[in-house]
Amino acid sequence: MTWRGARWKLLAVGLAVGMMLETAALVQAPKVGPQPIQVNRFAIEIDGLVVGHFQEVRGLDAEVEVIEYRTGSDPTTHKTAGPTNWSNIVLKQGVAENDRLWQWFESSANGEPQRKNGAVILYDKAGLEVVRYNFINAFPVKWQGPALDASKNDLAYETIEIAHEGFQRVVTAP
Repeated sequence: MTWRGARWKLLAVGLAVGMMLETAALVQAPKVGPQPIQVNRFAIEIDGLVVGHFQEVRGLDAEVEVIEYRTGSDPTTHKTAGPTNWSNIVLKQGVAENDRLWQWFESSANGEPQRKNGAVILYDKAGLEVVRYNFINAFPVKWQGPALDASKNDLAYETIEIAHEGFQRVVTAP
């Protein structure tokens, strides 16, 4: 074999390897580990019943109060965990004929709040439950009706704010 023939073979092998490597770079590696959950797949459950699919949920917040103290003549300020403060959960939904949440709010407005347990449930793309935030001893503390405007063609929304005594994040995906 001449140098010219060998050079062409080397060039052909190099092109083939380059094409394989380029093709391999285009093939996605399998997804490993947990995948992020989209914010648009969720439902609200109160006392074991799904009460509706909402436009928006806010208030899944918790903050541990920090207590600072000093001991004796130690100039260092020490910190310890204090009580946990839980934000109210705010639910926004389109106005519909179902008034189950309004009736629940009325019990609070009448001075006899009905405490209930519930959950904010998140679903994956296939519609399977993957995470839930179980809240306890909840009762409505604020209701806001729709903003009405005859010049607009938007949906009418109402919001309900729910006080609770804490929630627990539970991963339900396998």
